[in-house]
Parts: sequence; structure tokens; C-alpha cells
Amino acid sequence: MTLVATIGSVPVRNATVARDGEQVTTTDDRGRTSLRLPTTPGNVTYTVSRGEFSGNATLDLAPLRVDVSPSLPLALPFSTATANVTLGGSGVGGVPVTVGETTITTGPDGFATARLPLAASATVTARQFGQSVSTTVAGLYRNLAIALVPLALLIGGLVVARRRIDTSARAVLAGGYRLVTLFVHGVVGVAVAAVTRVYTSVQTIITELRALIDRQDPPQVVLRRLLARLRSWVSQQETRLRQVAARETPVGAGGGMQATVTDSRRTLRENWDRFVAHTSVRTPSTRTPGEIAEHAIHTDGLPPDAVRTLRDAFRGVEYGRLDPDAERASVTEALDAVETHLADDESAENGGGA
Repeated sequence: MTLVATIGSVPVRNATVARDGEQVTTTDDRGRTSLRLPTTPGNVTYTVSRGEFSGNATLDLAPLRVDVSPSLPLALPFSTATANVTLGGSGVGGVPVTVGETTITTGPDGFATARLPLAASATVTARQFGQSVSTTVAGLYRNLAIALVPLALLIGGLVVARRRIDTSARAVLAGGYRLVTLFVHGVVGVAVAAVTRVYTSVQTIITELRALIDRQDPPQVVLRRLLARLRSWVSQQETRLRQVAARETPVGAGGGMQATVTDSRRTLRENWDRFVAHTSVRTPSTRTPGEIAEHAIHTDGLPPDAVRTLRDAFRGVEYGRLDPDAERASVTEALDAVETHLADDESAENGGGA
């Protein structure tokens, strides 16, 4: 620091300069002298005197300060840290700062960045204006251990998750294989059932056609019965499709369990459909068995006993617990009675027309 002593504008030459009452130097011909400030912060008084003239000035020496801020939430070995050197709250540039064994210099704003050493702690020291201040960044190894714990947990979690993902993937693949297998088996089963049903229907039509020809009925009667068989078959398919769409399966003797459709039950349904095809009911799917029977008796003039037998058997098997095997003979006899009645009416009409 340079001290200048003047009286007015006249320099005070060869004046005595004392610090806190102790002479330290004298001024030169220009009234100037260089002073070395004490290294201890606080108040210091300088006095200049020559003869009867004297003057003094008191300086407040601010302490040099260094603060360190790690770049990470925790100070870790090999991570960076920023040192901030200030004097009286203002940044001081050009200050040498030592971090471990590395020395750096602060910039104009008083900041400097260095890398922390691999050690349990790091001492950061700044020296300027005769002052030397230090601070310690401690707990580097401890912070490293704290940081490694969640990292280890994360790695362990990833390993466990990967194993679970692999297990889940295998389970998904196995489930997919089972679904594909079931789908293929289902498609094959449906195809076989469809082919079997078509074959059975064709065989039934051929058998009935032969029976009609063997009876040697007039061509008109044969044609009418063929049309009746065709309507019956169409009605059967419509009924099956409606049952599939509504997911309705008749309840059998097992109570709430869905029963498998037996050959006897299927035969009963086919006979009922044949009977319905002989009636003039336009939309049998919207009518109950009782309504169809009443229409057949009162509108179409079909034999009442035979119609009621068909009605009771169909309702008892489809909606009750009657055994279709026990009803087979009576249903066949009743259907024959209906068809014989129709054939007789047809023959009478043809004979009357001749």
C-alpha cells in the first residue's frame, strides 16, 4: 500500500510514519512511502509527523475468506469444486488457491474451479495481502459410500427386474403357444364337425328322397314334400345360428350344467323343424311352441292329437327334463300322422281336380 503525506498540496518530505505508535518508515521527497499491511485483520492506525505537524488515518483490514462449493450434491473424490475468494464481501482476482497438491488462480470475479483429490478430505488454501486462509472439504470417502448405496440398490433392482422380465417373457411366450395350440385344435374341431354335419344332412336327404320315391306318390306330392324337407332344413340352420348368437344351450337333467346335445335331442329338434315347415307360420322364430301348435290346429287344420304330442315332447325336452329317447317313438308317430294327413289332402285335391 502507498501512503502519501501532504499539507494542502505540498508534499511532506522526510516525515516519520508510525503504525499503532511504532515507527516503521519515512516519506521520500514526494511525501510518499510504501507500507506492508499487517496480516492480521482488524483496525490499524498510521501516523505521519514532522516537527509540529502530524496526521493519522485508521484502516479497517477485512479478513480474506475462501468458500468451497462442490459441483455435486455431495463432495466426492475426483469431482470438481469451486473456490470463491472474497475480501470484505467482494471477489478478489489473481489469488493463488491450493487444493490438495494442485494450485489454481482465481479469476477477476474471485472464482476458481479445481478437482478434488482421492482422499478422505481436501484442504483448500488461499493466500493474498499477507493473509492465508484455509477451509477443509471433509467426508469424501463417507460421501462416496453414501452415493454407492443407492447405486448398488439400483443395479440390484435392475438385475431383479431383468430376471422378472425374462420370466414374464417366457410365461407370455408359453401362454401364447398354448393359445395358438387351442386355436388350431378349435379350428380343426369346428371344421370336422361342419363336414360331419354336412355329410349327415346329405345322407338324410338322400334317404328321405328314396323313401318318397319308393312310396310312388304323385309327382306333386313328392315335390311338396321335398320343399317341406328343404324348409325344415333351413329352419334348423336358422335355429342353430340363433342359439349360437344368443349363446343359449338347453338345460339337461343336470340342472344348471349345460348339457351336450345328444343324437336323440338333435333328432327331436329336426322332427319339430319338419313339423313347423308343414305349417303356414311365417316367422316361427318369434313364436312359442304353444302358439305354433295352436296355429297348426286352427289355421292349417293339422291333426290336433299329433300336433299336441309334438308340442308337448318338444317343450318337455327343450325346456324341461323329459328324456328325448323316451319321446322318440311318439314324436315319430305324430310327425308321420301330420305328413300322412297332408299327403291325403294333397291326393284328394289332385283327385278332385281330375
